[in-house]
Amino acid sequence: MADHNCTVCHPGCARCTDGTLTGCSICANDTGTVYYKEIGATVCNTTCPDSQFISVSVPFLCQACSSTCITCATVADNCTTASCPVNLYYLNNSCLSQCPTGYYADASRLCQGCAVGCFSCFGAGSNKCSKCQTESGPTPYYLKDVSTCTTVCDNGFYGNATTNLCVACPAACKLCSS
Repeated sequence: MADHNCTVCHPGCARCTDGTLTGCSICANDTGTVYYKEIGATVCNTTCPDSQFISVSVPFLCQACSSTCITCATVADNCTTASCPVNLYYLNNSCLSQCPTGYYADASRLCQGCAVGCFSCFGAGSNKCSKCQTESGPTPYYLKDVSTCTTVCDNGFYGNATTNLCVACPAACKLCSS
């Protein structure tokens, strides 16, 4: 003879297959504590796991983060930690395929701002410029050999305004302007 006794659901479950918090089919939210159902699981919890977030627009159900975020909040592409999946770089709550112009990727895959005077760069410091900033002040010239920007080229070089490079003077000249 089969036992037809009902099992009481966990207080976080409105409907369940057993009396545990992991056997929920619908979460309960009338107990004063708000529970959220995890995606693809029969688990109700007061938070959502990594790669899922609590959405204001979809009550009581965890929603999936963007594939570019390990953790997110409020919306799928609002990454909440600087931990991005492999080959992505973190900047301003986003995981990007590359750092934008004016930033470089550090060893932790965080996008860091270039040094003052650098329009683009490949590392920290004024000697890691790959292109100089030309929007304000005197025209900067790029020194290829030392990856630095300058407004005055060294003796034996002149500033080429077309290329923004310090170019070597002809061999017979110590100083030149073109």
